[in-house]
Amino acid sequence: MVLDVDVQGAIKLRKVYPQAITIFVLPPSVAALRRRLKRRGTESKEQLKVRFQNARREMKLFRKFEYIVINDDLNIAVRQVLSIIDGHPCRTENLNKEQIATITG
Repeated sequence: MVLDVDVQGAIKLRKVYPQAITIFVLPPSVAALRRRLKRRGTESKEQLKVRFQNARREMKLFRKFEYIVINDDLNIAVRQVLSIIDGHPCRTENLNKEQIATITG
């Protein structure tokens, strides 16, 4: 299951589901973020200002996530997210006791 949540939602989710994979998708720069938000044209100037301030505040919390993907090129970012999801079960902390016993004898 893939969820798109804000930083606070991700932190709460990890408390309930510690095995959840957390990926913070960042824009390539603050300027790119500003351009993208403006280009959407879905918010008023005031709404845009608030959204930008919230985004900048949340961007500073990226270290609370296990993985970071810089969304400069959408195709590359999607491949990176899929690679993270595919590779996550291979992390040593994700092996169960049976797997460890089988591996180590």
